[in-house]
Amino acid sequence: MESERPVADLRQVLERLQHVMGSSPAVLFAVSFAGDEVQGISWVSENLQRILGYPPDAALGREWFSSTIHPEDLYRVQADLHELRAKSQVTCEYRIKDASGAYRWTRCELRVIHDEAAGSAEAVGALVDITEQKSAEEREAKLREQLQQVQRIESVGRLAGGVAHDFNNLLTVINGYSDIALEELAPGTALHNSISQIRMAGERAASLSKQLLILSRHQVVQPIELNLNDLISELERLLFRVIGEDVRLKSTLNPSLGRVLADPGLMNQVLMNLTVNARDAMPDGGTILIETDNVDLGESYSHLDTRIKPGPYVRLTVSDSGLGMTEEVRSRIFEPFFTTKCAGVGTGLGLATVYDIIKQCGGAISVFSEPGRGSTFTIYLPRLERWATAQAPEAATAPVARGTETILVAEDNDQLREMVALVLRQCGYTVLEAADPQKALLLFEHRKEAIDLLLTDLVMPGSSGRELAGQIQAARPSIRVIFMSGYSGTSMAGHDLLDAGIAYIQKPFSPESLAAKVREVLGGPSPKGTILVVDDEPGVRHAIRKFLDGAGYDVLEAANGIEAVERLRLSAADVVILDLVMPEREGFETLRILRDEHPDTKVIVTSGQFPNLLYAAEHLGAVATLPKPIEPDKLLDLIRRVYGK
Repeated sequence: MESERPVADLRQVLERLQHVMGSSPAVLFAVSFAGDEVQGISWVSENLQRILGYPPDAALGREWFSSTIHPEDLYRVQADLHELRAKSQVTCEYRIKDASGAYRWTRCELRVIHDEAAGSAEAVGALVDITEQKSAEEREAKLREQLQQVQRIESVGRLAGGVAHDFNNLLTVINGYSDIALEELAPGTALHNSISQIRMAGERAASLSKQLLILSRHQVVQPIELNLNDLISELERLLFRVIGEDVRLKSTLNPSLGRVLADPGLMNQVLMNLTVNARDAMPDGGTILIETDNVDLGESYSHLDTRIKPGPYVRLTVSDSGLGMTEEVRSRIFEPFFTTKCAGVGTGLGLATVYDIIKQCGGAISVFSEPGRGSTFTIYLPRLERWATAQAPEAATAPVARGTETILVAEDNDQLREMVALVLRQCGYTVLEAADPQKALLLFEHRKEAIDLLLTDLVMPGSSGRELAGQIQAARPSIRVIFMSGYSGTSMAGHDLLDAGIAYIQKPFSPESLAAKVREVLGGPSPKGTILVVDDEPGVRHAIRKFLDGAGYDVLEAANGIEAVERLRLSAADVVILDLVMPEREGFETLRILRDEHPDTKVIVTSGQFPNLLYAAEHLGAVATLPKPIEPDKLLDLIRRVYGK
């Protein structure tokens, strides 16, 4: 009985060991030697079946090992095994084919065990599946690469924005005085022709400056609801002229294409840049194909491209049958100033500009290309699921160029300020000039009632144009304001200006466009007052706005409390109509902020869900309350009482 006890104990230990090996994530195996050379696998654990799908017997010997390793990794693994006896221990990573035929990444660790008594040796090893770890490392490397690319673009973009700011001031002066001189010179004379050449060069420089501004994300954009099919159809005639006769242009457009929110001018530039690049890639002719479609991207796609979120998108594809690109070129094509063209032929801003326009739209762009197989650029833009609140601006009627009003011009660039003042005086206006915000405020204090319009640069030393306008409008809310800049500044996106109803003119501008903008802003009758409508329901905002517009008030809109506070920092309002229940920032918190920052602004609080809370709103500073649904006549009577009329 006693002799049977060690045998039973040994059997129990072996059973436990077998269970451990069966549940282990590592395949254990032994390798035999013939001299210093590896002879093959002499033993393998049974979990090989669970992990790689092979029965253990299939792995014994030399053939299985060499036939399942990926051909690209085989030489490296054989070299490691050849040195195993001398090194006593090796670790290597390689791809191995599982029973389904798919390759999986594995890490193998081998250690030589010497049997001194028998004078022989063998190696024991552990094989672990690291496919998931490798995939994670590849994703991390791709993320790191994308981050580095974004950082490079951001740094160049900041530089480009600063350059464009000063550049546009100079261009406004050059182009402006050129236009003034051309008006006074007889066409056909030598001097007229010379100045015309200066003006043409100025236009080309302005186009380059615009690309720099897009690159730096300081270009003022006007996003509207847009059907890319309409844009492509309108642009095709121009594209045909650009690409030449030896290149065919084809389009396959989805007739039920969804809409996107984008600036049509910038999207035109995207299509033009991609088409011109495609043409240049086909020196002997070829085909350019433009396609549109609706796609829904899931979580799996966002893992491949972290710049894009899952959801509905419009896909725009521009393909060519040209020369294609190497991987090295393809990885750098969106870098600013990178170009494969000869010196003087291209700026290297085209595709960098395209990249940034798409990024500003909330989309993503990718490219597939191989030498000799052409290139395909694929753009994804968020698809609108419902009618957007931003609509295309109504066409302005032909403005009257002249006037007799008084205009205060605040601009720190002396040459530009003098040119602007000259243009406006020639149009009949009385002009007051200020080189900085402090001087502008002094002039305003002395001529407060006479000034009809403030024309101010956005970026000035000491104080911004926005702050200057806020101080002046706080003292006189009815004064009109036009902002001008070649650089909108990092604290205020250009489309916020447009959404808030603020007039804006982009540098460089011509004397005609300046006169037209001034007349446009001054042209209508002075409003009875300015009212900001704050409600998260677009239909409610639009209905109130339409009614108040008809009653002669100047109306601004905001979709929540955060937008409302920002709107009032951009433009003063006499009255705020504020909903209580909103996302982002609700009514009571917004009311508190408005009371602290704008104590003179009167707030009317509305609510349809919690009418009992209206009583509390009056105690928190609201001058009046109004339950929903709002009746137009009651609203108008209430506003008249608030205005004291």
